[in-house]
Amino acid sequence: MIPNINLLPKYERKDSRIFIIVLTIAVAWLLLLLFSIYQYVLANSDIKLLQKQTESATLERAVLEKQLHMIDVEQLATIQDAITYVEGITVPTSIVIEELNQLLPNTSYLRQYSYNNGEISIQSEFASMNTIAQYITALDASEIISDAVVNTITANAGDTVTSYNVSFIVRVNREELVKLDRGEDND
Repeated sequence: MIPNINLLPKYERKDSRIFIIVLTIAVAWLLLLLFSIYQYVLANSDIKLLQKQTESATLERAVLEKQLHMIDVEQLATIQDAITYVEGITVPTSIVIEELNQLLPNTSYLRQYSYNNGEISIQSEFASMNTIAQYITALDASEIISDAVVNTITANAGDTVTSYNVSFIVRVNREELVKLDRGEDND
């Protein structure tokens, strides 16, 4: 028989728990490393995207500021044109009121008047129908009045004297009024 000679030392298996723990820690560390690399790459791509968006927004802002400046300049020019136009068509209403008072007969007076875009509403009181007719005739003859229309005539019966409340609509001749105003300003 041959003797069994084993020159190798006897190998005893150690507990596999330590191996499993070390292997688990290594796998966890590897997963953590992979997750960190993934997050790094993702963050870099987000940073590049945000930088591009920031550059795009900056360019868009510059374009919008230029457009806003152009709009402001255009609106300013438009507003100045409107002011010039309005100043050109503005008519002095005081001349019209003076004319209305001057044309009134002595026994009559203006109760109320309002001016709205070339049209004057007048409330007057007259002593007789003849004075109403005289006033309408005088208004029609005036150069600054283009049309005079009676709306209503109401009789006010007093103790001894009857008076008449009259409502008129008078249209102003703007061209003549502007000419008259320019003639007064030059004096």
